Amino acid sequence: MGKTNEINVGLDFGFFNSRINGAIDVYRRDAKDLIMERKLPSTSGWTSIWDNIGHVRNVGVELQLNTVNVQTKDFTWETGFTFSKNHNELIELYGGKKDDVTNKWFIGEPIDVNYDYVFDGIWQTDEAEQAAVYGQKPGQVKVRDIDGNKVIDADDKQILGQRSPKWIGSITSTFRYKDFDLSVYLYTQQGAQVQDAFMSSFMTFEGNYNQLDVDYWTENNPSNEFPQPGNKGKYYDTMRYIDVSFVRVGSITLGWNIPKEWTKKIGIKNARLYFTTNNPFTFSSYKGFDPEWATQNTWGTVTGYTTYLIGTKIEF
Repeated sequence: MGKTNEINVGLDFGFFNSRINGAIDVYRRDAKDLIMERKLPSTSGWTSIWDNIGHVRNVGVELQLNTVNVQTKDFTWETGFTFSKNHNELIELYGGKKDDVTNKWFIGEPIDVNYDYVFDGIWQTDEAEQAAVYGQKPGQVKVRDIDGNKVIDADDKQILGQRSPKWIGSITSTFRYKDFDLSVYLYTQQGAQVQDAFMSSFMTFEGNYNQLDVDYWTENNPSNEFPQPGNKGKYYDTMRYIDVSFVRVGSITLGWNIPKEWTKKIGIKNARLYFTTNNPFTFSSYKGFDPEWATQNTWGTVTGYTTYLIGTKIEF
């Protein structure tokens, strides 16, 4: 069984008759004897076991802030902010300070890192001689020779990023004017890097299915983004590590509370009309369908979607 020790310091605050209020929490959480699945050499007869791998530390901060920016007889503007940042790192593995490269666990690094060769563009025609040193050809994916020994091997792998976001946040703004109200919710995830299923399915495999206009390398188009079709080389998987940071408009709701002097004439106590849309806009450099679901493919698994809803709420 794992053990967890945590230190948490929190502060609740409010100013100007609570027109500005919120809370901040700072914590350090140490998990010892953390149970995780550990890969084993196939020669052992098992592919993996569940094991107490060691000591993991999480240090983070969480902030919540609510403000009443404008408040008059007919008009109100309120906002809500959230921010959360967490840094985790391995302190100890199997009772010592030695890295476990097979499982991509490194002392002093996050537990969910991506560890692989570094994508360095596409071999160009004028680099044919240099590419041959590595057993490669122009048009194929190039990876970085970190130690400069003219051989690509395990010593050239590096930590590329982490799969969990470095920080997340959200903003909600609510406007009310007489019987009308408007609410807009935005949220963001920043710093996550994943192996992109969209890249594998539609952009780097041999068959592109004619779905996209991909900037492939050819002799007449010396692209440094994507390899030559049918000649991608053996390191093309290094292209799959994609930053999936994004800012998304999570929802927009516009409502109208019908005046009671109108509704009471027909025996209705309260009535409201509203329009809501979920996930209408996403801002990201990600080229696939949805940065929030970048590890999912399109074969029956979940991806993001946009919805629009017009409704009414009636109370008798």
